[in-house]
Amino acid sequence: MGRLRARLAADEADREMFRHLADAERSLQRALDTCAKVVRAQRNISSYDRSKALRARKNQKVIQHALSSISSIGSLAPRIDKSDPDLLSEEQRAELSRQRREARRQERQRQSS
Repeated sequence: MGRLRARLAADEADREMFRHLADAERSLQRALDTCAKVVRAQRNISSYDRSKALRARKNQKVIQHALSSISSIGSLAPRIDKSDPDLLSEEQRAELSRQRREARRQERQRQSS
């Protein structure tokens, strides 16, 4: 999910932050997989060696918490797109429309010259 968030982020700072978070997420996932291998390997071993599996389970919980913390980090940019024309007042929309018409008229004049 982190790579997708990095790719879709509109803000450059968000892209960079989410890229780093995606790297951290992948690293934590690999650490979680390693702990799972230890737990599976220690199932049929003596009680002395089972303490290693218990520590691995404890680490799994900590890593899961870290993964959920990473996935809950939000964007640096505001959620509201201030360039959305629906958020403009009537006067601002009229001015924007007038500017666009003027720009199109000037473009046509340049093309016809």
